[in-house]
This record gives sequence, structure tokens and C-alpha cells, in this order.
Amino acid sequence: MTMNYYAEIDAHLSLDMEAETKDDAICYIQELLNEISDWSGIDIKYRINFVNEECDDEE
Repeated sequence: MTMNYYAEIDAHLSLDMEAETKDDAICYIQELLNEISDWSGIDIKYRINFVNEECDDEE
């Protein structure tokens, strides 16, 4: 007999990435999570929080 189970999982994901703007960084993260969702069939809901903003520009 096969059973169906429903689970909610709270997970933490940390990324260190380079992007030209914060909007670009958000777009890259969304693309990554959408690819994972498409590949796995899992509905991923997320909220993006930037912990530390660093700028490598030498001015």
C-alpha cells in the first residue's frame, strides 16, 4: 500500500556570488532556484535576504 506524505521543510542556503547590481544578484538566485525546482519537481518558496554587501570597485 502506497501512502502520500506532505512535508514542509525550512532550509537555509548561503551563496557567495558576484553581480553587477543587487537586481542582477536577485535574478541569478531566482534562476538557480527555478532550475532546482524544475529539475526536482519541488515547489520552492523563498525569501532573499542580503547579509553583507561588499563592493570590489576601486574608486
